[in-house]
Amino acid sequence: MEAIRLQPNLESAVYNLANLYFQTGRYDKAVTQFQAFLKYRPNDLSAALRLGESYLKLARPKQAADCFQRIVDLDPKDTRALFMLGTAFRASKQDNAAFHSFSKVVDLDANHFDALFNLGNICRDLGKLQDALVHYERALACRPGHVSTMCNIGLCHVHLREIDCGQTWFEKAIQSEPENPEARYMISLPRFLSGDFKAGFAAAEWRFQLPGQIRVMYAGPEPVWDGQTSLDNKRLIIHAEQGFGDSIMMLRFVSFFNPKRTRVTMLVQRGLKRLFEESFNDIEFVEFNDNQTGQLTSKVRGDAQCSLMSLAHLTASYWSELPNSAGYLRSPTRDIEKWSKVIAADGSKRIGLVWRGSSSHVNDHNRSVDLCDMMQYLPPGPRYIALQKDVSDKEHIAIANESLLRIETPKLGDFADTAGLCSNLDAVLSVDTSVAHLAGALGVPAIVALPYVPDWRWGLSGSKTVWYSSMTLCRQNDVNSRSLALKDATSKLVDE
Repeated sequence: MEAIRLQPNLESAVYNLANLYFQTGRYDKAVTQFQAFLKYRPNDLSAALRLGESYLKLARPKQAADCFQRIVDLDPKDTRALFMLGTAFRASKQDNAAFHSFSKVVDLDANHFDALFNLGNICRDLGKLQDALVHYERALACRPGHVSTMCNIGLCHVHLREIDCGQTWFEKAIQSEPENPEARYMISLPRFLSGDFKAGFAAAEWRFQLPGQIRVMYAGPEPVWDGQTSLDNKRLIIHAEQGFGDSIMMLRFVSFFNPKRTRVTMLVQRGLKRLFEESFNDIEFVEFNDNQTGQLTSKVRGDAQCSLMSLAHLTASYWSELPNSAGYLRSPTRDIEKWSKVIAADGSKRIGLVWRGSSSHVNDHNRSVDLCDMMQYLPPGPRYIALQKDVSDKEHIAIANESLLRIETPKLGDFADTAGLCSNLDAVLSVDTSVAHLAGALGVPAIVALPYVPDWRWGLSGSKTVWYSSMTLCRQNDVNSRSLALKDATSKLVDE
C-alpha cells in the first residue's frame, strides 16, 4: 500500500495488492485494484481472469462473463477462460450459453473433467438425461471413482425410472468412498421409490452431513435425540425442517410419544399451529416467525431435540407399516361451520382445485401445471373451488373467461381455515403440494396428478399410496406428456 501511495502508477504493486485482496477473500477491494491494474495493462489476461473470478465470488456473474468474454475474444483457445465463461453463464441461469462454452472447452481438451461434468449437469437439469449420461461417463473415464459423478449417473437412471441401475451406481459410489455423505444420502432415493421406507429414512439421515442440504430452522443447545435415549420425564423439541406438506405428512409419527411420559414441544411453520393443536392437544406447538430463517418470538428449552423429518427413522422400531394412513387431522369446528355457509350445498359436487405449488420448490417446474391446462380437462357440472392462496391476475382473468365451468376463488387464511373448507368438499384435485397432504391427513378424498418421476414418497407405480388411504394417484407414464396425468385425474372426478 505504501508503494502505491508513493508511486500511484507502480503496476506491480497494484497487481500484488489485487492478488492479496483476492487471496484473503476481500473480493470487492480486489475488483477495484484489478480494474486499476488493467488500465495500465488492458490486455493482461491473467489480471482479467482474476477480475472475472472476483466478480463471481461477489455473485455478479454478468460482469464476470464480460471479463471472461474479453479474454476469449483475445485468445479463443484459452480453455481456462472458456471454462470460467461457462461457469458465469451457468451462475446467471443461461444454460444454453454455458453449454456452448463448456463444449468449446471439450473441443480443445477432450479430457477436461470439469467441463464434461458441467455439461452433464446442464443436460440433467434440462431433462436431457441420455445426453447427461454420455457426458458423465466421459467425465468418469477421466477421473475414475469420482463420487459426485457416479451419484449423478445414478440420479439420471432414477429419473429414467431405472431404479435398480440407479441404486447400483450409488452403491458403487459408496464402495469408492464408504463415508461419503453425498453417496450415502443419495441412495435413499431408490430405496424410497421402491417402497423400502425404513432403509430410505435411515439413508436420508446423512443429509445432516451435506452442506446446504437442509434448512436449519432451529439451532438450540439441546443434544440431538438418537431414538434410543430414554425420554421419560423429559421434554423433546421437534422442529420443522422442510415444506408445509412434509410437516403435515410427518406429524403422524408424533403419536408414538406417550404424553404422560414425554413432553413434546413442536416448532412449526407459520400457518400450521392452529390446525395441529386441534388434533394433538397434548403437544405444545410454537410457530416460527419466519418460515425461511426459523426465528422465534421467545426461547424454548428442552432436554433433547430432533428434526420432524427424522421422526420416521427415530421411531422406526415402533412401526412396520406407516401409521395413521386413514387420517389423523381434524378441522376446527368453527372453520367447518364457516365454510359450510360460504359454499352452501346446492346439489352439485364441490371439488377443490390446486394447480401449482411453491415456485421456490426445486421440482416445481415438473409438478405444477398451468391453470388453463387443468381447466380444459375439467368436466362441467361440479362446483369448483380454488384452494390456491395466491391466484394471479392472469388466472383470475382465465377463470372469468371460462363459460362452461363454475370456479370460485375464496380468500383463504391459515391451514386450519383451508382444512375447514376441505372438510366441506366432495373431493380435492391437486398436483403434488401441501394441500394434497392436508386433504389426505384429513381423510378427504384427494386425486393427485404426479409428474413422470414423482417425489420420493409416492413410489413409481400404483394408484394408491400407503401414506393416505383417501388419496388416489394419477401418474404421468409418458415422459413427454404431462397432460395424460391431468386427463386421468380429472376423469376420476366423475367417480367421486
